[in-house]
Amino acid sequence: MSIIKKLNSNIINNIAAGEIIEGPSSVVKELLENSIDAGSRNIDIYIEESGIKNIVVKDDGFGMSKNDLEIAFKRHTTSKIHSKDDLFNIKTLGFRGEALPSIASVSFLSAISKNNTEINQIKIIGGKKEFIKKGALNEGTLIKVENLFFNLPARKKFLKNKKKEFNKISSIVKSYALCYPDICFKFTHNGSEIYDLNRNNLKNRIGDIFGRKFEDSLISVDYQKDDCNINGFAGNIDLLRKRKTNQFIFLNNRLIKDKLIEKAILQPFLSSIQRNEYP
Repeated sequence: MSIIKKLNSNIINNIAAGEIIEGPSSVVKELLENSIDAGSRNIDIYIEESGIKNIVVKDDGFGMSKNDLEIAFKRHTTSKIHSKDDLFNIKTLGFRGEALPSIASVSFLSAISKNNTEINQIKIIGGKKEFIKKGALNEGTLIKVENLFFNLPARKKFLKNKKKEFNKISSIVKSYALCYPDICFKFTHNGSEIYDLNRNNLKNRIGDIFGRKFEDSLISVDYQKDDCNINGFAGNIDLLRKRKTNQFIFLNNRLIKDKLIEKAILQPFLSSIQRNEYP
C-alpha cells in the first residue's frame, strides 16, 4: 500500500490559506484588490473587533453571474489571465485565483453579486458550499467574512492584539486610498467612521487623510526618462520623520516595499540636515 496520498481539496485550501491569509488585514487587502479590479467607483469597508469577528467589503463594480460567483471560490480560477503570455502583461492587482477560496476555507463567508442581468448569493462555511441562490443587492458585489480562523484555532491564537490588527487594516485602506484617489472609500470600525473619502486628485487626497497642514509642505515630483515615469509628492523638511511610517511607494499602481528605494528617498533629506542646509 502506498504511503503517499493526494490531499483532499479542503486540506489543500487550508494550507493555501495559511500561506496567503495571515490575518484580517490580508482578507481586507485581497477583497479591496478584487473591488478595484472590478472597476469600482465606491468601496465601503466595515469591520468589527479589528476584523476578527466580521469583515464586510461592498463595491459598485461590474459584478458576477451565478456561474462566475460559484467558480470564483474554487482554486486557481481567474478572469484575469487566459494564456502564458498574459503573465507578462498583467495590469490587475490579483490574478492567481487563490485568495477567495483561501478566505472561504477558514471563515463563514457569504457573497452577493449583481451583474447586468441577475443577482445571486453564495454561502460557504469552512470551504464547504452551503447554498447558491437568488439574492438582493442594488449594485456590484458585497462579501462578508465572519469568524476568521474558526477552524484553525492555533492560527487564531497567534493573531496580534486587536489594536495592532486594526492598525494593519487601517494602513492597507490608507495605502489604496492614496493609490486610487479617483475612488471613494468609506472605512468603518465597530460602527465608528474612520475614513469617508470622496473622489479627488492625489494632492487633495493626501490632505483628506493626513490633514490640510500637509498640503503646504508638499513638493510635486514629476520625472520621466525612457519608459520610466515617476510622479507623486514628497514632503519638505517640515514633514521629515525618523520612521518611514508615512512613506508610500507604488509601482504600476501596486503598493511595494523596497528598502533600497526607501533609503534613496530618505537619504537626501538626511544629508541636507547634516550639511545644515535647513534650520
